[in-house]
Amino acid sequence: SAGKAYRSPQIIMDNLSALAGNRVWNVTNLGISYPFALNMEEANTFGLAFVNNMRWFHRNATWTVDAFYTNFKNQIVADYETRGEFHLYNLEGRSYSKAIQTDLTFSPIKRTEFRFAYRWLDSKTTYRGM
Repeated sequence: SAGKAYRSPQIIMDNLSALAGNRVWNVTNLGISYPFALNMEEANTFGLAFVNNMRWFHRNATWTVDAFYTNFKNQIVADYETRGEFHLYNLEGRSYSKAIQTDLTFSPIKRTEFRFAYRWLDSKTTYRGM
């Protein structure tokens, strides 16, 4: 699958945990007409999914593998790096996310199901253009 997404940032709801701290909120104003002076977020994502239904020890089992790559062209960066301050600004640089997940679902007896899963995630974001 592949897709392109746009999202209007909801900076307060997206960062509720930042309200619990005693940090000063700084939103970089770029003279943009969007709410809170931040551009809409934009991302491209590509992925594959593999699902295999099978019989295992005479019972139903499902094995799933998902792999996705997301490239953010514009993203709201929540920057906690400065002591006592919380900065929100539009991405200046590169940001991406790679995710691979696999899981095995197995029902050894009636009305009982076991699920074993593993996820690998690699996410990178540029802070302040660095």
